[in-house]
Amino acid sequence: MQTLNISLQTQINSNQAQLSSLASLFTSLKSEMISNNTQLNSQIQNIITVANSQKLITDSIREDLTSSTNSLQAQINNINAVNNAQDAEITLIKNQLASSAEYIAVQNCISSGQGYCTTVKQCCLVQLINTFSVVFACQGSGTISSSQCGTYKHE
Repeated sequence: MQTLNISLQTQINSNQAQLSSLASLFTSLKSEMISNNTQLNSQIQNIITVANSQKLITDSIREDLTSSTNSLQAQINNINAVNNAQDAEITLIKNQLASSAEYIAVQNCISSGQGYCTTVKQCCLVQLINTFSVVFACQGSGTISSSQCGTYKHE
């Protein structure tokens, strides 16, 4: 019986040693898990910080691009407005030149005797070409061709 008790006591001591070793192992594992968790949380926080920083940079770039696009559009609008104003001025100048050139051409037509005129408009028709050179075509009653122009005399 005493041998059985010694054997049981030995077994109990062995089991207690194993339990103590397991408890130590669990404590070590728990400590390692806490450490890993802390590192993981730190890495997650770093990723979040970097992502937020990248979002701020992206938002800043987006705002800069939007601002640049709006600025370019405003410049384009200004250029178009200037072009439109210049086109209007050119049209006005062309009209003034046409009127002036027509009057001079009519006077030349009358004084050279190359047109038959009952009205100033009938004497000469003036067209402005792109080079602003003047082309004359005399008119009488009805349309008179350029070749007929010399056959009519101003009264």
